[in-house]
Amino acid sequence: IPPPKAKIMAAYYEKLTNLFWVSENYLFHAFAWYKYYSLCKEYNRGMSPEIKKMQASAVLLAALCIPSSNSSDKKSQPLGRDAIQSTVEDDIAKEKMARMATLLGFHTTEPSREAILAEIRSRNIMEDVPEYLRELYVVLEDSTDPLDMVEKARTLLDTLRAETGVTSDGSGDDDTEDHTLAKYVQPLTNVLILKLISNLAS
Repeated sequence: IPPPKAKIMAAYYEKLTNLFWVSENYLFHAFAWYKYYSLCKEYNRGMSPEIKKMQASAVLLAALCIPSSNSSDKKSQPLGRDAIQSTVEDDIAKEKMARMATLLGFHTTEPSREAILAEIRSRNIMEDVPEYLRELYVVLEDSTDPLDMVEKARTLLDTLRAETGVTSDGSGDDDTEDHTLAKYVQPLTNVLILKLISNLAS
């Protein structure tokens, strides 16, 4: 049986991006966007720069929305009964995620925030992303000064709101051509708050 054509698979992963977004599974939502973007570039050679920029931006923003894991905190905990139970549950969850990744045809059996960001960097997807989103990536991933991180990220998120027609109160302009990236503003704000709390606590 010949494998499905790239165009058919792209349509499949496009539907998965919506499915995982509705279920708030940001991890698989990001991986689905990555597969969709890669397949579109493969079969749609005439893809316009604007579409390419929008899709690459969605891949990056979806990945940045994934909550980061605090594995270092777990390692510092004593191995009591609760900790052992938690470790067992984590292993079961990882196994389920690996099975899901295999069934969905993702490129890794260990899907994670770090894995998708590594793919984004290695495949040069950043080249198709606007400069202000590349700056947002650096702020969220590399910044260690909480006040500096919040100030810079707030400015960049305001730019994202302006680009997507979303006002500060969350409402949008109905005449705006594309609202695809607007939905990432709130999850990114949540990630920023979590990172701020983590940095202040450390």
